[in-house]
Amino acid sequence: MNEQLSAYKIKQGRRIYDIYNIFNSFSFALVTGNTVTLYALFLKANTTVVGLLTAFMYLSFFAIPLGKLMVMRFSIMQTFGSTWLLRTASLLPLLAIPFLVSAGHDQYALYCLLLAVGLFNFFRGAGMIANNPVIRILAPGKDRSSYIVRLSLINNLAALLATVLLAWLLRRDPSVHSYNLASMIGILLGFIASVLLFRIPEPESAKPNRQKRKDRTTPRQGSTFLRHIRDAFKDANFRRFVLAFFIISLGIAMIRPFIIVYAKEVYSRRDSAATILSVYSLVGALSVGLLMHLIIDRIGAKPIFIIFSAISALSLIPAFFAPGLASAGILSTVFLILFTIISNVGFVGQDNSSQAYFFAMVPEEALMDLSMLYYFILAITGGAGSILGGTILDLLRVQGFSYLQSYQIFFLIVIAIIAIGIVFQRKLLNLGSYRVFETLAVLFSPRDMKALNLLHKLDRSETIETEEKILNELGEIASSVSCDQLLHYLESPRFTIRMNALRALYSMNTINAKVRDVVLKELEQGAFTTAPLAARILAKFNVQQAVTPLRAALDSDDYYLAGEAMVALARLNDSYSQPKIGTILSQAENPALILKGIRALELFNADNSPMFILDILRRDTVPPYIENEALLALASLMGIQNDFYYMFEKYRNEKQSPSILFIDILDEIFETKKTSDPVLKKTVIDFIQDYQYDEAFVRWLIGFGKNKLGIRSALLVAVALDIGLIHREAFRFFLSFWAISLFKKPELAER
Repeated sequence: MNEQLSAYKIKQGRRIYDIYNIFNSFSFALVTGNTVTLYALFLKANTTVVGLLTAFMYLSFFAIPLGKLMVMRFSIMQTFGSTWLLRTASLLPLLAIPFLVSAGHDQYALYCLLLAVGLFNFFRGAGMIANNPVIRILAPGKDRSSYIVRLSLINNLAALLATVLLAWLLRRDPSVHSYNLASMIGILLGFIASVLLFRIPEPESAKPNRQKRKDRTTPRQGSTFLRHIRDAFKDANFRRFVLAFFIISLGIAMIRPFIIVYAKEVYSRRDSAATILSVYSLVGALSVGLLMHLIIDRIGAKPIFIIFSAISALSLIPAFFAPGLASAGILSTVFLILFTIISNVGFVGQDNSSQAYFFAMVPEEALMDLSMLYYFILAITGGAGSILGGTILDLLRVQGFSYLQSYQIFFLIVIAIIAIGIVFQRKLLNLGSYRVFETLAVLFSPRDMKALNLLHKLDRSETIETEEKILNELGEIASSVSCDQLLHYLESPRFTIRMNALRALYSMNTINAKVRDVVLKELEQGAFTTAPLAARILAKFNVQQAVTPLRAALDSDDYYLAGEAMVALARLNDSYSQPKIGTILSQAENPALILKGIRALELFNADNSPMFILDILRRDTVPPYIENEALLALASLMGIQNDFYYMFEKYRNEKQSPSILFIDILDEIFETKKTSDPVLKKTVIDFIQDYQYDEAFVRWLIGFGKNKLGIRSALLVAVALDIGLIHREAFRFFLSFWAISLFKKPELAER
């Protein structure tokens, strides 16, 4: 079933499915889970019966093959809706419980509860065959993981409201009638939810008429199931996932139904108070849902799978240190609330991330068959875990352990089981996801989390202006987690969107190989548009693969690109390109290109760089901004850039007399060094005032440097006699300042 719905039908289907989930989850919360647990405890059930009730939910998955047989005859949605109607109808025996209790038949009331819950889960299991295919139909794209989490958010929010209603009913009247009223509401909403399923659109390939026209050569469903299972188990990563998932699901199934029982038995909480804890557990589920909605598609499923499995285990540790809280009133309440929230954060996070990893790992054509295997594992681990958990607790009490001691031993067993599962989890393939420590760094980074929130908004932006605004914000935040998402916007038909995406990439601290390849493509194909910025990005991140296209870009008619290519090659230290850049500059007339070339020569920091810059200064007419840049680049090459910049700024901007500036500098140096050089002082002042004193200036330089002049210093000494240069006062200012710097720091002469 590879056919996809149109975007409009997907949107329509999601809207109906969202409404269905609201009604279904509200109904589900009132007739299953903690509600049934509390109802059973009200009817005097022991922990083994509680475990059995929870096991029904997992054992229901064994009914999935029945659902697959129905899919062969009916469509996906018809199967889903029909089984859900039967599921809801099977709850009608619950309405007889108040009459049995009134007649004193509590035991029969408990049997009635077990019968209703058992049938409910049987039909639910048959319908679960449609769950993953429906998600595939409504989320065929890259947002599938976040859609799974979105559904979890809707379900948990609806369940939260239902649990608040139940808590209010039990607080008002903690009797069988309150439970009965909750059951009636749950059954009514369940019927409404079931009817909504028939309205969800589905591809033609999922409809019965297509199913009937299947070619005779199509393999029988049983054979495809076995073939897909066999092929899947040939993959070592799939085997590791099944093993890790089995162990962790078993551990969580052992503990999950007994969190609320722990509150009742160890801390003597009433039904209404215990129901309030269910509210807080749903608050935890909503919190983790909101978090995962932001991160799951961008971080990847594996690290989240590991992290939340670890939280599931670690959340149980505080229970070992809580005995003194039993009589502490408010402290025990605070502990139970936090304990419930954090444990459910782990459980829900593990549920969502395991399903997301499963979807990422499984091929589309095998999804339905392997989903059956997935649910079979949940059935085995959930059923066995729930029953095993209740049995262990009962056995511990038979051995004479108190409620508190029994749970502490029980928690220790569960922690050990989950820890074993995490060992196998760590061996799973990343499937393009972050590593665990990288994920933790993101989760604890306000900058990265803000970037993820912006990306979430970007996915839902509906105007170009909004996209541009968010892309600019992402650039300001400079979080590397947004790199891959920005690639999508490099394909935008609008130039401003592409440029904003590139600017955001430029602000990042690192880029990955996928981003590198896309930016290389922009360099090669984006002349006159995005290529100059692409060149800057590649140079910033030291992408050596960019050297060849950057060399080619030197000859581009796009002078912005050619200029950025010069600077980029210098940053990449491509010494082969330096002579060519000097040659290009000798013929260049475009001021922007010349400025970039001067900067490139400065970055190369080669011994022949001053020669190319001096050639620019020899031109008959040199604009002041080019002359300034050239002199500052020479100062950098001679190691005097910082001191020269501030003096040159006073000379240029504040129009201070160079003679007065040099006198002040020399007086300060003479005072600091406790020595003086009257010849230097007179020579510098005469030279800055009149270039005809060049010979005296050169004699001082040669006498000071003697045989220690380096290549660059020797070049400057030689050009101090070049009339084409020294007739410019600004150039004499540079030479004079350099001479003073030599006196202050003689080792500069060796450059």
